[in-house]
Amino acid sequence: MKELQNGIPMMIKDEQVWISAGFGMGMADLPQGNDIAGIKRHNAEYGCRTCKVSQSQLSDADFDIFQNGRYHHLTSRIYDEIKTARNSTTKKNIAQEYGLCLNPNILDDLARDHHLQTPQDPFHCLAGLAHYLIIYLTMS
Repeated sequence: MKELQNGIPMMIKDEQVWISAGFGMGMADLPQGNDIAGIKRHNAEYGCRTCKVSQSQLSDADFDIFQNGRYHHLTSRIYDEIKTARNSTTKKNIAQEYGLCLNPNILDDLARDHHLQTPQDPFHCLAGLAHYLIIYLTMS
């Protein structure tokens, strides 16, 4: 895939053409989706791969997802900061502060957007909401 991303020459019908391809989108259930996006697991303090909501703010209807969203260019800067950190303790602290994984995954070598190209699985989003709704309705 990496070779195709950079482009390769191929012969098609006696004509040399340039072929390139890239990573479109990957969908995975929790927790694998977070692994692919480079975000800590969903039960971590900042385990959402779409925004930087803390566990204590999950039910806050006023939480500003856009202001606190995870954006590729910002995540890339944080990964650069982690790479240049002096020791493993500092690297772990930076990763924990932002809810990022330290270990790269197989897709990190490709040009891609960690967050837009790894969307949430719609079924599990709705199933999770339904679960909380049922609990809320039965407890009240």
